[in-house]
Amino acid sequence: VTHSITVKNNPIKIKEIQIRNLPDKNEYMVGDSLDTKGLEVVGIDTYGTEILLDKDQYTCSPTSLRTPGTKKITVKYKQDEKLKATFYVTVKKPTYETEIVNYPKTEYKVGDKLKLTGLRVKLQYTSGPSNGQILYFNLNDMRTNPVNGTQLNETGTVDVTMTSNNGENLGILEVNVLPKTKTVTKIEISKKPR
Repeated sequence: VTHSITVKNNPIKIKEIQIRNLPDKNEYMVGDSLDTKGLEVVGIDTYGTEILLDKDQYTCSPTSLRTPGTKKITVKYKQDEKLKATFYVTVKKPTYETEIVNYPKTEYKVGDKLKLTGLRVKLQYTSGPSNGQILYFNLNDMRTNPVNGTQLNETGTVDVTMTSNNGENLGILEVNVLPKTKTVTKIEISKKPR
């Protein structure tokens, strides 16, 4: 007696995904890209069996880390994007040092206007993807407080804070405001004989 049996390949139905192992790297600098080395994602089928997924079976987003803070990374199963898992990474601001390389006028008299023409600041990154990179900022590449052209009405030291147009703190320029010197004019009064 011969019987024909048809065996159908029953596709595995993933009902949930989970992260079994977090990536090796969980701290980044602004501008870095997500590194998924060490990440293990498993799919859990309808029988509760864990199946290790290949990297091409899921996506991670975001992969470009542009702002500082704690970032939520979402892992989606490509065959059913409603199936998601998440993990978190920390993104830090890169560190840098600044130095004023060209000073504008720093001595004023009360009533003068702040004149920052010629101001130039050097910024050098000391960490992050731009480590070692040097940038230069001129007056039109930054915001100052007080702004260029502000009338200086009080004597003493004025701290001019400098911020790049991208938001980097470029430091403080100190300017001195001196009292106005009084000029004494000699007036001669002569008596005319009557």
